Amino acid sequence: MDTITQAMLGATIADVGFRQDFGKKAMFVGAVCACLPDLDLFSGAWGPWGSMAHHRAETHSVLVLTFIAPLVAYFCHKKWQEGTLWRWTALCWLALVTHPLLDAVTTYGTQLLAPLSRQRFAIDGVAVVDPFYSVILLAGVVYGYRVVDEKKLKTWVTKLTLALSTGYLILGLFFSAFAEAQIEREITKRGISGVTQVRATPTLLNILLWHVVVKEESGHYWLGQVSVLTPDRVFLKRYETAQSPLVKAAMNSREGKIFTWFAQDMVSARVNGRVVTLFDHRYGMPSSPLITPFRAAFTFDEAGKLVKAERLRGPRSKMDIVAEFKTLFRHIFYGPGEDM
Repeated sequence: MDTITQAMLGATIADVGFRQDFGKKAMFVGAVCACLPDLDLFSGAWGPWGSMAHHRAETHSVLVLTFIAPLVAYFCHKKWQEGTLWRWTALCWLALVTHPLLDAVTTYGTQLLAPLSRQRFAIDGVAVVDPFYSVILLAGVVYGYRVVDEKKLKTWVTKLTLALSTGYLILGLFFSAFAEAQIEREITKRGISGVTQVRATPTLLNILLWHVVVKEESGHYWLGQVSVLTPDRVFLKRYETAQSPLVKAAMNSREGKIFTWFAQDMVSARVNGRVVTLFDHRYGMPSSPLITPFRAAFTFDEAGKLVKAERLRGPRSKMDIVAEFKTLFRHIFYGPGEDM
C-alpha cells in the first residue's frame, strides 16, 4: 500500500488508542512509525534485481519490527517525558506492524517472517493503491488533527473510520473469494482440465473488477476478468507460454529464479529470436489481462549463453490513461467483453 495511506493508518491507530496518553503528538509518532518500513525503497541502490529481492523484506518483517519498536519508543519517552515506556512501545509496535500486515493484504507480496523465511505473503484483498480505503482513513485523520481541545474530542469518529477501513479490507477479501468461486464455475462449465492454480487479484483503484489467473499443469494460462457486479460475465482466454531450451535457461538463471519467486510462480514466457521475456501474470490492465508492470528480458548469444538479464519497466506499449479508465468503469458495471 502507498506510504501516504500507511501514514494515515498509523495516525488513526494512534489517535484511537493513545490520544488520551500523549495528545496530538501520538498521531505524529504513529504516522512516522508507519512510514519507517518503507525505508527499504533504498534497496534500489543494489540494482533492479536487488530491489526486487529485498523490497518488503526485513523492514517489513513483524519479527524485526517487534525488536525495533522498543528502541523507537525509548527515544519518544526520553524526548517528551510523558506517559510510560510501555504505552510508547505499544503505540510504536502497532503503528510499525500494521504496515506490513496491510501490505500483505495486497497482491505484491510481503516477507512477514524475514529473515527466518523468504515466503512472500499476499492475500489479494485490495490493490496497492485504493482511493476508497485511503479516503476513509483521511476523514479520521483530518478530524483528529483539527480538534485542538482534547475535552471536545469525540473518539467515536476516529474509531468509526478505523472500523470502516478495516471493514473495507474484509469486503475486499470476500470479493476476492467470490471472484475465485465464479472462476471455478467457469472452469467447470468450459471443461478446462489440468488446472493447478486459480487466483483473482484486484485491479488498480478498486475491489469490484478482478483480474483472473488460471494456471495449467502444462504451464499455459487462462487470463481474464470478472466483475462482482456482473458475475455471470466472466472473460477467460487461453494464452500459451513458450517452452524451449532458452526459456529453461532463463528460468534457471539467478535473475530468472528471483523473478519467478517474486511473481509467486505466476510466470509465462515469450521468445523473440534470442531474447526471452518473462511476464508476471498476477497483474493486468482493464484493457488487457496481458499487460503487466513486471517483466524481464533475458538475452542469449549464439552459443546459448546468457549475456544480459534486465527488468523491463512499465507496460509493453504507450497507454491511453483516459481510455483505460473508461474501460475500467465499463467492465465494472457491464462486465468484461470481447473488446479485450
